Amino acid sequence: MVLTSRPALRCALFLAGAALAAGCPSSGFANPLLRPTSALSARAPIASGQTPLLVATGGKTGLEYWPLSPKGGHTPTEIAGLRGLSPSGGIVGNGQQIVIPNGTNVVVYNLQSKRETILPDPDGYPTDAAIGKDGALYIANFVGTGGNVLVYPPGGKPHELACGLLKDPSYVAVDNEGDVFVNDTLLTAVVEIPNAPAGPDAAPCTQLKLTPSESGYVAGIAIDPKTDDLLVLDDPDECAGGIEGELFIYSKPYGRQTGRSLDLGQNCSGDVRLNADSSVVFIGDETVDGSSTYILQHTYPDGKSLGPFSGGNPGGFVSIPNTLPN
Repeated sequence: MVLTSRPALRCALFLAGAALAAGCPSSGFANPLLRPTSALSARAPIASGQTPLLVATGGKTGLEYWPLSPKGGHTPTEIAGLRGLSPSGGIVGNGQQIVIPNGTNVVVYNLQSKRETILPDPDGYPTDAAIGKDGALYIANFVGTGGNVLVYPPGGKPHELACGLLKDPSYVAVDNEGDVFVNDTLLTAVVEIPNAPAGPDAAPCTQLKLTPSESGYVAGIAIDPKTDDLLVLDDPDECAGGIEGELFIYSKPYGRQTGRSLDLGQNCSGDVRLNADSSVVFIGDETVDGSSTYILQHTYPDGKSLGPFSGGNPGGFVSIPNTLPN
């Protein structure tokens, strides 16, 4: 039986990050300074040449990486130089920029220039991030007994998407058309905020009726930029043994198509990301006693197991380079 579930670990990191971040200075920037990039051609500055990387929160400095390999890796390299980093959620990337939910703010860190920009979260605690094809940044935001999606549009001021259906927004994704999807822990369901001519509009937000539906713990959400398929991860046996890390794949229209599932987890899974060409899917997991975490990788979409990434106790993770939206 899992003694410390991954949802519990995520919550503990989130609360600890909130406490530490309260004393961190904020740059006051209203915009994330993100711009769409050709992710497939972006160079990886930390490793030599164009070696793809898997970057994760964790380790002594709060951020670390492994060279991507089908065999995985067991000795991450720490990324030094970040200030006040206490990561509390899933991370995403655009080119060389990593977006890190960080307690009561959001950190944008450039791997090449080592520039760190701190974005304020006016009224909540960020739990996950997604980046649209236009470079817009979306933050799943927990606020008291509910939540919203905080949007940093490119070149514009941040604003909130307030959907009354949201109770505990844990994970967020955006599709090729700019529709926003939130995986909510209390609902055990996905809520869609549709795009509109002026941008995503929360007023007509709806709960997707996915078949089959999630059960147990919600554990992550992503969009395949190649096919626009919706990926939803859950832990149906609530991290107590049995089936964990079940990945559902839904084609459009998501609410009117039957999804297929892959059993990819081990003990208690959380967070899901794809690599740049959607040929590999990564999911977070942990040991049976919950004392350490690691990242599993499988071929996508068939789900063949590849080598894991471990060491450093990783949390949120993203591959560099990658493809928008992610």
